[in-house]
Amino acid sequence: MKRLQLLIIFFCLGISGLIAQTTVTVSTSGFTFSPATATINVGDTIKFVVGGNHTASQVSEATWNANGSTVLQGGFDFSAGTNKVKFTEAGTFYYVCKPHAGMAMKGKVVVNATTGVSEKMASLANFSVYPSPVTTAGTVEFALSQSSDVQLKIYNLLGGVVRHESPVRFGAGSHRLDFSVENLQHGIYLLELMAGSQRVVKKIAVK
Repeated sequence: MKRLQLLIIFFCLGISGLIAQTTVTVSTSGFTFSPATATINVGDTIKFVVGGNHTASQVSEATWNANGSTVLQGGFDFSAGTNKVKFTEAGTFYYVCKPHAGMAMKGKVVVNATTGVSEKMASLANFSVYPSPVTTAGTVEFALSQSSDVQLKIYNLLGGVVRHESPVRFGAGSHRLDFSVENLQHGIYLLELMAGSQRVVKKIAVK
């Protein structure tokens, strides 16, 4: 039992480190960038996937508004290929495709400041899972202090994801979320519920 508890602790620490920062992909599609506006947090990364004769070139807001192509001094300027930019400051960053700026081929990255620890920890409470053990399906009960996207994942004890549900938007209050363990082998798993910046992990038995 003590060994399993230690495993859960190290698992949570490892998962937190892995998902503390996010990479969002922006790619060229015809004469547009997709998505045209990417919203991330400080410390996150944008991966630019640029094709053909396009570029992803950082410009000032004034140049962006005028559909100009003068690259901002010290800004990024990528031609075709895959490149990454990590954003370490909050703000809005503008970029264009230089050859097609006059056609309004442009995009922007909105970088939000990260929230404080107290706000992160306030979003998720009253977390429970039943039945125990789970046979074919189970239910997660939880409460949110504010609306948030909620996502459920199930891991095996090696850290591999064996069940991955798409995020669902919930409002403030108490909620239930059903999940399936169909086709999972009998044994012990770790169920992770994510709401905003908070993640809670609970051991479940599948029988």
